[in-house]
Amino acid sequence: MGAASRTKGKQQTPPPDLEVTVLESVRAAPGVTLAVLKKHVPVSHKKFVTEAIVVSLAERGEVFFLKKGKRVFPSDPFVEIDTKLPDDAAQAPIEKAELKDLVGAAAPGCEAVFESWLKRALSERKLFVHTLGNGKKRIGREPDIGSSLKPVLKALRTAVAKLDAQRVPRERVAAALLEGLGLAKEETSIQRNGTSKTNDLPQGTSTDERRQFLAALETLVSDNPRQALHSVRELRSRLTLSKREFDAIALDLAREGVVSLHHHDHASALPDNERTQLIQDDRGTHFNGIAPRRGDDRAR
Repeated sequence: MGAASRTKGKQQTPPPDLEVTVLESVRAAPGVTLAVLKKHVPVSHKKFVTEAIVVSLAERGEVFFLKKGKRVFPSDPFVEIDTKLPDDAAQAPIEKAELKDLVGAAAPGCEAVFESWLKRALSERKLFVHTLGNGKKRIGREPDIGSSLKPVLKALRTAVAKLDAQRVPRERVAAALLEGLGLAKEETSIQRNGTSKTNDLPQGTSTDERRQFLAALETLVSDNPRQALHSVRELRSRLTLSKREFDAIALDLAREGVVSLHHHDHASALPDNERTQLIQDDRGTHFNGIAPRRGDDRAR
């Protein structure tokens, strides 16, 4: 009788402020594991902080739940890193550990998914591995051209030595190399810093249309202030641009670092009419999410 009375006296229903308490705890400690999350709530709430309640919040978009490791974030940590990591991070190749520290500083708590985020960034060619002479590796924003051309440059040095002995001017050697690259008889559109002189947008796409795109994106962000990532389909519906113009502007802004694009993992499984609403690059990658880069005024 005493045992039954004690059981009856225990709280059997969740506290009315359970969800609010969980949300506040996750915001205070982004990337927290489910086990540690229990330690951040009052004793009366602990037994109600279960995977089920977290999954329920995630399904409503209140939190982001990563089943691997059972970590909880206020929003998608991959998008948070993409949007908050400074543009100049890894502009010059850096050690992986240093990049992880930069991720932690820009998006606290999101370093918990660093390895997965890095793997994705490398596969999407947003970051590149650089191999140093001592075998060590670094991560950079640009491809490792030196390593890619290493055998070519070695052969070139041998060929140039022979041509020097034959008194062939280096200018003629350079002209032959440019011709081999298809750049000898036409003006190159690549500046010394590696950026394009000409706008890559399709013919007929004006600066005004670019401004319209950015204005629509700014309005979309303003309408959904709690979202870190925004729907490409929703943004497309707010503009009258053709698919080619819309995609070209978005990809151009992504290359400039003005916006961040989030790729769709299973675009091939979508019906044609849904897939065509996504952004597609020249490698066939589809993007369903877009977000402005924080603190970047180049959008204007």
